[in-house]
Amino acid sequence: MGKIKTIIKGLISSAFFKNTLKMSLGVVVSQLLNLIYIPIFARIFAQEAYALQGNFLSILNIVFVVASMGLSSAMAVPKKQKEVDKILRVVLLCALCISLVIMIFLGLSYLLQLNLGLLIFKVDGYLISLLFPIALFSRTVMFVYETRISLLGNFKLLSLTKIFSSLAYGITTYIAYSLFKTHDLSLIIGNTISFGLIALLLFRFYKVDFLRLKLSEIKSVFNRYQKFIYFSMPNMLMNAISSALPIILLLEFYGEEIAGEYSMAIKIVAMPVSFIIASLRSVYINKLAKTYQDSRDRFYHVTKKIMVYSHTASAFIFFFLFVLSPYLIPMFLGDNWNSTYKYVQLLCPWYFLLIGNSPLSVIFDIVEKQKENFFREIFLLLFRVLAIVLSYVFGLDGFSCIVNFVIVSVIFNIFLSWMILFYSKKVTTINVT
Repeated sequence: MGKIKTIIKGLISSAFFKNTLKMSLGVVVSQLLNLIYIPIFARIFAQEAYALQGNFLSILNIVFVVASMGLSSAMAVPKKQKEVDKILRVVLLCALCISLVIMIFLGLSYLLQLNLGLLIFKVDGYLISLLFPIALFSRTVMFVYETRISLLGNFKLLSLTKIFSSLAYGITTYIAYSLFKTHDLSLIIGNTISFGLIALLLFRFYKVDFLRLKLSEIKSVFNRYQKFIYFSMPNMLMNAISSALPIILLLEFYGEEIAGEYSMAIKIVAMPVSFIIASLRSVYINKLAKTYQDSRDRFYHVTKKIMVYSHTASAFIFFFLFVLSPYLIPMFLGDNWNSTYKYVQLLCPWYFLLIGNSPLSVIFDIVEKQKENFFREIFLLLFRVLAIVLSYVFGLDGFSCIVNFVIVSVIFNIFLSWMILFYSKKVTTINVT
């Protein structure tokens, strides 16, 4: 009993436990705020507004990968802080340049009446020409600064940033609706302003002069970390496109109502995903990396054990969500969203597997099998596109289209589970032999 108390006391007093607790508290408070916003905004905004917001954020996530060029991952490599800051400055400068080019391009298209904003974002007017570039630069600032601050070990600031971001989104969205009385852009304005406020806060905390970079510094970063640009960025881009695809194509093929229902269902289903991944992912990464380095003969055993734990937790969450959603979601969202529970139930099998596999996806980096995983991402994207496009071509309705999309996602997640176990067992077998 005394030994157990000593172990527990040592665990609680460890810096790792305290940092994990700080991050978990930030994620919990942030998700609780989002949980409060969902029923409020669901009664203010219709499916159309959520479809446009989902489309905007999906495109933003794709372009963001190009703007950051995969270099944010490279910030963990150098030991010298000066070199880390150099990467940070290069990413910020590139993101600013890309954002300005997009702003000019969208602005000119509006002046020339080409309506690219309407074509891409399904929103007409000059305002979208300003909102997207601002959101892109601010989102990039948030991401790279979060990486930098985590390397500095300031987890308290990261936790507060997540809380402040959720607060800013809720308040600015409601103010935008009150001032402009627009159902189309209020949610997008809320996202953009919240991103911008967090970017300003982070700039104030950690100042870097990225506008005075020398050309030689930019070249040195590109040359030294070109592997991240050539290999990490395509993988991240493939994943972003694959994740963003449903909203974009559903909006294009089936209209705002179906896309809005799907977008709302994703918001609900993704909440436990965000909490579990943010809270436990770092713990699992640490455990897997140490096992691979120090006890490789146990690598398959540890991987299998983590997979059982993560899938068990995931099954518990999504079983209750599947069973209770027909009763809770209509009451939670209001009369305008009576059929949303069907989409939530449909997404449960996919997200059950997604949560189960997510903490273990780092294995491909640990055992250096990024190439194999990249090919899996390519085929996943291809079959997801085929699932949606062929559903539309053969005249299936929007719900049936999402059914086919989810079937593809479930099959590929089962295959991902097999790949994780296969490569972990292969590494273990080779080491034992």
